[in-house]
Amino acid sequence: MSTGITNQKDASLEDKRVDETFAVDEKVAAEKADVLHSDVLINQQLMNDAVDGENREHEMGMLAAIKQYPWACFWAFIMCFTIQFTPFAENTTDAQQVMESFDMFLNGNFVVIDAFKERYGVFVEGEGWTIETKWQSALFQAGQCGAFVGVFLAGPITNRIGYRWTTIVGLILMNATIFVSFFANSLALLVVGQALEGVPWGLFIANSPAYASEIVPLVLRGACTATLQTSWSIGSIIVAAVTYGFNQMDSEWSWRVPLALQWIFPTPLLILIFFAPESPWWLVRHGRKEEALRSIKRLGSETEEHALQSLAMMERTIEIENLMGGAPTLMDLVKGTDLRRTIITCLMYASQNFAGNLIANQATFFFTQAGIDTNKAFQLNLINACLQFFANILAWPLTSWFDRRAIYLYGTATNVALLFILGICASIPQSSATNYAQAVLGIIISFVYALALGPISYTIIAETSSVRLRALSTGVGRAAYYVAEIPMIYLASQMLNPTGWNLAGKCGYIWGSTACVCFALAFFFLPELKHRSYRESDILFNRKIAARKFKSIIIDPKDNDSTKTSKDAEEIVAASPMKGGIKDIGPPSLMTRKFIQAEQSGYSSPSPRAPSTFCKEFHFFYGTLMDARTLAKVLKLNSLPVLVPAKISGYHCMLWGEYPVLVGGEPDEPVYGMAYEVQSPEENELLGAYETDHYLRIGCIVEFEDGTEAIGNTFKWRGDKTELKKGEFNLKDWKMDQLEREMDSVRHHWSQDQ
Repeated sequence: MSTGITNQKDASLEDKRVDETFAVDEKVAAEKADVLHSDVLINQQLMNDAVDGENREHEMGMLAAIKQYPWACFWAFIMCFTIQFTPFAENTTDAQQVMESFDMFLNGNFVVIDAFKERYGVFVEGEGWTIETKWQSALFQAGQCGAFVGVFLAGPITNRIGYRWTTIVGLILMNATIFVSFFANSLALLVVGQALEGVPWGLFIANSPAYASEIVPLVLRGACTATLQTSWSIGSIIVAAVTYGFNQMDSEWSWRVPLALQWIFPTPLLILIFFAPESPWWLVRHGRKEEALRSIKRLGSETEEHALQSLAMMERTIEIENLMGGAPTLMDLVKGTDLRRTIITCLMYASQNFAGNLIANQATFFFTQAGIDTNKAFQLNLINACLQFFANILAWPLTSWFDRRAIYLYGTATNVALLFILGICASIPQSSATNYAQAVLGIIISFVYALALGPISYTIIAETSSVRLRALSTGVGRAAYYVAEIPMIYLASQMLNPTGWNLAGKCGYIWGSTACVCFALAFFFLPELKHRSYRESDILFNRKIAARKFKSIIIDPKDNDSTKTSKDAEEIVAASPMKGGIKDIGPPSLMTRKFIQAEQSGYSSPSPRAPSTFCKEFHFFYGTLMDARTLAKVLKLNSLPVLVPAKISGYHCMLWGEYPVLVGGEPDEPVYGMAYEVQSPEENELLGAYETDHYLRIGCIVEFEDGTEAIGNTFKWRGDKTELKKGEFNLKDWKMDQLEREMDSVRHHWSQDQ
């Protein structure tokens, strides 16, 4: 084993290091074993609490979670509601979504209001007054451009002041920027106003899914993040009702009153969010554990014991992630396995623009271009908004009943078919019947999107990013949405506008084709994260598991090692007691997790009369500790220990300086060494303290020369892999070097004495 010293000059330094390391009491030794990390990774009681907390979330049902965490549900919905409307908010996150939705759908309806068209439009022969394509696109895109800036600001600001205060700052900005739009007297100034309003939108939309996913238990994560889409629907209902009521007015108030109604939202939401708890995950990341514990208690009716278990679970996950990197930066999103997670988040966000969503956003305009008169178009838009809201409500239990991948793939496939049917319907000779058929198909496409693609996208986005990078990841992912949406809005306007291509329902051919691309990318690259804790997600991504294998891999509840390769993980599955049918049983059940936990920990049933407090276990050595003399010195033994030739598979050795370290390898790749049966907890602690924090104790299958096997432990490298080099370690050569160093040391001391 590596001693952690790469440039020793003589053996006396090695002896001195060992003596100094173990001349302290057990408490100090434990602290030295992991001085850079939380006690949760070295304190067995805290580790047990973390495991219990995670297992409790896995076994919790949806109804039980709602009863136990009503305030978590409330605050998650309010935060989402920032995209929507205060009176309908039931929690803080959803309200932000309502406001962004409200403003976006307002723009989509303004271009149809007669008074607005006559004030700012141009007269087209045979079509009447209409807003030019360039200004129509500018109105749609201005807010998105501002939001593009906002989402990039959201990550750094949230990492510094938290979700709660970032949202409060956004709501104050929202109140101020509405003035510009309300008093605008030209299309140019209205565009500027929309761009300024977009900045706080970006803060809201980046933080909403992250906050909602962090404050609710595992089983509620899907439903609560899906409420983001519900907030969009609430906003569209409000706008549809308001614009329907005002579209017959002949004055400027037909569009100024709807703009003024935006002031209803921010102030009440600001007051609500001021009293909202901060995300306990954010607090733990910033070392504010006492505040995190209070926040956990506020979010649910937990006992003190359960609250401490939840806190330990959060600490454990965050400390494991900290091993992979320090303070989060935007550059971390494109490094290592986080690049894969960032790409998935960006593609999920961007794909919302390619599967029929833009038809929903411009529903009124689409209906008029499909041949429906203006007043009926507003009526259909209100019906469409109500149906979307109903679909969003249905989506909540769907996230509990079905897998994320299945909902997304089946929803996309359905819309692909409907979009092509829409194109065909628009290609045949037109009549009143075909006009209404196109309108109905547009409503059905919006309904499917609101039922499947929209809600589940936010769930996937919230679950894919790591806890450490979540605020940054959701912001950059939303930026990808705007990068895709801005040109798509121009394209949608060009396709529908009479001064553009005037395609009407034929746009279904284009959106159907783009939806096909979304389906193909999701089929091959979208992993299944339902029932996965954040720790398990980290491990699966860091082990580079293939997307379609995420569902079948079992993660040991006590596993802190996120650096194994996918081949390592497959070997663990193969060695598990369920290996015969593991791929067919879906996500591992709680009972399966407990079996694996028991096997990996070396547990055996105690005798009723004499319960055992320690179970002897083998440790596999592949470096300097294969030498019995060195091992005896480390363990403070009076006689040489018994070492047995053995091997482990699935790893290979590299060199850290002159010492070997263990890293992941091919499934059948052997590493030969020696095994020793640890006799006491004290020996376990001495071995753990001997290794530096560059190593992590992991479970392994130890294979002996007689063909028998045993579950044991070894130490694997968890430091910076750039410090390693290829090479082989030879124990005999090392011992000879040690002997020569001792002789040189003796000669040196003898010459000094002379």
